[in-house]
Amino acid sequence: MLKSENETIVIDTKWKRPGNSSASVSDLRQMYTYCRFWDAEKAMLLYPGEIINNDFKEFKTLDFFDTENTPTKVKHQCKMGFVSVLDADGELDEGIGRKVLGLVEDDS
Repeated sequence: MLKSENETIVIDTKWKRPGNSSASVSDLRQMYTYCRFWDAEKAMLLYPGEIINNDFKEFKTLDFFDTENTPTKVKHQCKMGFVSVLDADGELDEGIGRKVLGLVEDDS
């Protein structure tokens, strides 16, 4: 989880490949829960593979309540990201952290 003074971003690392280029229902539920529990503006499921920069997709939910118990729309952004743990020589990529942050920052 990345937390700055103004924004919380959750990155959930998976070590499986999603079927049919889509996240599983349970993984999608996890993203929703992360946004809800951590009050995160963005959540990304990070899978192994070639870098694919899917755009963040915006979701609005009505299940948050203000102090007067009135439903409030809250905007969350979610995406799937892919990054290889190996560099061009087949060695462990020591710059993987920068690549992951690049996937998060691309849609800021």
